[in-house]
Amino acid sequence: MVSLKEKEIKTEKLNIKNTHWKIKLVLIIISLFAIWEGVTALAKPTLIALCKVKSQSLAASISSKVVQDVMNGLGYLDLITLDRDEKGNILALRANVIEMNRLSSKINNMIQEEYSNLNNMYVKIPIGNFTGNELLARSRSAADCKNYSSWNSEYRL
Repeated sequence: MVSLKEKEIKTEKLNIKNTHWKIKLVLIIISLFAIWEGVTALAKPTLIALCKVKSQSLAASISSKVVQDVMNGLGYLDLITLDRDEKGNILALRANVIEMNRLSSKINNMIQEEYSNLNNMYVKIPIGNFTGNELLARSRSAADCKNYSSWNSEYRL
């Protein structure tokens, strides 16, 4: 027969084993979380910089396209008025402020419209871009840069 004391000792040993297992699991989870936070903290500045550069490049491309579309067919004399004397000599150049303001407003509205039609563009950033490893530079994407129509960008690892 097993004495009561032996049963208590066995139960206590089982409880200690269960407790050790639970403690190890909690420590592993905490360690993984700490590693993840460390990696994302190291990569964050690089990812933000890459996203900003891509967003600025996209904005410049859209702006240039819209300006070319709007200005196509407009001449110098559409924006400037020449004042001449009786002999035809130029006395003054006057800017057509109303036309310039109209064009400025039109360009601004068209840029906003083009940018809002992008539907959340994603930029794929290979792991090697922020680790400096050339082998990983050709690997699959590790981070996405999401571009919103509010001219902001965010990163996601």
